[in-house]
Amino acid sequence: MWKTSEEHVTQVVAETSAEMRAKYTAGQVQHGGRLWQKRGLLAHAIEEADDQAVYLRTLRHQIPALAHTLADLAGCYDALPDRQMAIEQELRHWLLEPSEEP
Repeated sequence: MWKTSEEHVTQVVAETSAEMRAKYTAGQVQHGGRLWQKRGLLAHAIEEADDQAVYLRTLRHQIPALAHTLADLAGCYDALPDRQMAIEQELRHWLLEPSEEP
């Protein structure tokens, strides 16, 4: 984790910038510019935004249940109630870290 909130925001900004730059560059190569000429683009973008909202909210709802299920298997969730939040936080971290696999 981060020692300070400044370290955290620095990482968030750096990751966001790098990911957006890569996505932008790939999009330019694949689709070019002039978005106004892409028929149906706005409708498609709105659908993608709706999907993203559903995915994120669903994941947010499922993480605590997943944490409870996994920890129960390990026999520590109910036995160590003071660790429940830490377990859920660890799972959030695990789910959000980029994979090293292609």
